[in-house]
Amino acid sequence: MQGRSAGVLSHIKEQLQDCSAHVTQSGILCRLVGAISLVLVLSACSSDTNSHIIPRERGSACLVSLSYHASAFDTAAKKPGMKTGCSVETPVSLSGTQVPLSRPALMDCTLALRFSAFEAASIQPLAREIFHQEVQVYHHYGAYACRGRSSNRKRLSEHSYGKALDIGVFELRDGTRISVAKDWNNAGKKTEFLRKLSQSACKWFSVVLTPNSDRDHHDHLHLDIGPWKKCGT
Repeated sequence: MQGRSAGVLSHIKEQLQDCSAHVTQSGILCRLVGAISLVLVLSACSSDTNSHIIPRERGSACLVSLSYHASAFDTAAKKPGMKTGCSVETPVSLSGTQVPLSRPALMDCTLALRFSAFEAASIQPLAREIFHQEVQVYHHYGAYACRGRSSNRKRLSEHSYGKALDIGVFELRDGTRISVAKDWNNAGKKTEFLRKLSQSACKWFSVVLTPNSDRDHHDHLHLDIGPWKKCGT
């Protein structure tokens, strides 16, 4: 795209220069069309250099965006109490995005929106590439949970804010199950899927923990959008 864009940009600039010589109504229209074309090309170039756009909406804006991405969520989810500092800013009970979760998961809207975008940009395309079919169910171990970190129980986990999700199994449309516990260290397509997916997840989430991180994550992928950064793939 970059090589083609350079030529197109040059052509549009020439048109704009030609248009500047005219002061008639048609000349003004010419310049307007040229300017619009320039903006469109620059936008296309930007999308090429940025392979993914991370949604960062919060509060009501997040709920609006999520309504366009997620297939099933409940905004009437009861907001967790402020137990020992645990809280969720904008709680939603997510039942599914393009496909369902194994059970509804209480989480912050920002995490639901991020996971939905990650699914569309990474999970399903990778599943189609490797297995020639899509994921139909995400089997997870939960999102919100008021507890400390596995590495330091005195510090609250991102689960305590509804900003972390643990996924253990990806089930394909034909019933094939890709298990983190069983397939992470094996050879074959399932292992390839899990390894590539976790690497991609590091571009979307602040912290990604896998069986390579520690024993506490031997059976699931931990995805969170907290303030810290770690890619444990």
